[in-house]
Amino acid sequence: MWLEWIVGILACLTAYYTWIAHRNYEYWKKKGISGPRPLPLLGVFVQTICLGVGPFDISAIKKYGRKFGYFEGGKPVLSVSDPD
Repeated sequence: MWLEWIVGILACLTAYYTWIAHRNYEYWKKKGISGPRPLPLLGVFVQTICLGVGPFDISAIKKYGRKFGYFEGGKPVLSVSDPD
């Protein structure tokens, strides 16, 4: 009885996790904007904490160009380093 509930809950969590990951990964790709691949529910939080905000931005600009998209949690963010 309990095993069926646990398996069902894990299946639902896995499906939700997969849906969030796919949705976030495809958001900027559909708009033609490159950027770092987000972690579901975290976005690029881990990368930002490991590198620091400034170094993360600099490394992303070098890798993806002056305009790139990323996620803060589940929220999409567009970073533009050169408005011209």
